[in-house]
Amino acid sequence: MSTITLSEPAYAVGELVPVEQAAGRGELAERLRAYGFDTCSIADRVPSELAADAVAELLLRSGRTGGAVDAVVYGTCSHRTEPAGDRAVRAMLDRLGLAGAQLFGVWLGESGNLASAFRLARALILSTDLRTVLVVVADAVPKRPGEYRAMPNAVTVNGDGAAACLVSTVLRGPYTVEGVGQYAAPAMAAAGRGTGLRDYLAFMAGVRGALTALYQASGTGPGSYQWLVANNYSTANLGDFADLAGVPRERVFRGTVARHGHVFTADGLINLAALTAAEQVAAGDGVLVLSTGPFSWGAIGLQRNEN
Repeated sequence: MSTITLSEPAYAVGELVPVEQAAGRGELAERLRAYGFDTCSIADRVPSELAADAVAELLLRSGRTGGAVDAVVYGTCSHRTEPAGDRAVRAMLDRLGLAGAQLFGVWLGESGNLASAFRLARALILSTDLRTVLVVVADAVPKRPGEYRAMPNAVTVNGDGAAACLVSTVLRGPYTVEGVGQYAAPAMAAAGRGTGLRDYLAFMAGVRGALTALYQASGTGPGSYQWLVANNYSTANLGDFADLAGVPRERVFRGTVARHGHVFTADGLINLAALTAAEQVAAGDGVLVLSTGPFSWGAIGLQRNEN
């Protein structure tokens, strides 16, 4: 099997505003601050515009042009306002020199879309003649009735942003992709944005299912990973993730929680970029990336390559 590497991600976020601006002043904002959130990324732009900034930065940093990319996997929770197949998405890619790249979309996993995007990118590389796939994830909270940024249980506050990376068998990158595991419970969609104990236990069961799928697919286990990267949730949630994955709580990367809030499925790549830039991950270390939504959960296993 070909070795698949992952580039250092690039990302774009909006203006960082106090959580009170997103949640309103009062008990909810106070709880958000107590749970680790200070500011939130808010952008007055559609997801594809944020994605354009992330992709442009990625290509510039990697020294590559769009012609080096065979396909694009575009993940978004914002499919009701700007679907992955929207003309604006295609036009954005074409402007960046990616006119020759096939476009694939993923959206059903919501904040777990990153795992779906990685799983599809990996499958395309392993089963076709494609060698380099650009993974892009982009979201913005829509301005319409019923939408809100701060979750009522203060588990997170939703921000806007995008992130991108290259997954390839021919380009060198700081990480090797060991495998992807996913687990879904469609019935959980009926719970909506459930916040009760029963919903939380079902959520954690989904995380456990994704971890099991990763271990089985990659031949790894709880002791294989020294670092945990996850979506930007409360301190308590991230601690529970660490315990479930067998990663020390002090090895859970929390570097952007206070700044960006939960930038949907871009959290994983944003946090991986920040962790990599901090130069804390040693060669050979395993990094576990959890991509978790309300009814779809994913676990991505990475290993740090030599610098």
